[in-house]
Amino acid sequence: MATHLLHIDLMLPNAVSPRFKSEVARESRTQAVLALFKRGACSAGVAAKMLRLSLHEFLVLLREHGVPYSPGSRAATAADRRTLAVLRQQRSRRHSSSA
Repeated sequence: MATHLLHIDLMLPNAVSPRFKSEVARESRTQAVLALFKRGACSAGVAAKMLRLSLHEFLVLLREHGVPYSPGSRAATAADRRTLAVLRQQRSRRHSSSA
C-alpha cells in the first residue's frame, strides 16, 4: 500500500497559546484519521497506527466519538497486517536516513 504525506496549514490568531496549538494539531490529526476510517479508506489497525495508538486505544476513541466498529474478515485482517508491515518499513527507513 502506497502512502502519502498530508500537510495541512491552518492560520491561528497570534494570541493562541502553544499548548492550545498543540491540542488543535492533535485533534485535527485525529479527525482526519477518523474521517478516513469512516469512509472505509483504512482499517482500524491502520488508523490506530497512524495515530500511534494501540488497537484497543483506537477502539476506545471510536466509542468516544460515536463511530461504529465491526471487525473485518480474515482477508481484511491479513491486508491490515501487510499494510502495517509496509508502514513499519517506511518509518524504519525514515529514521535510519535521518540518523
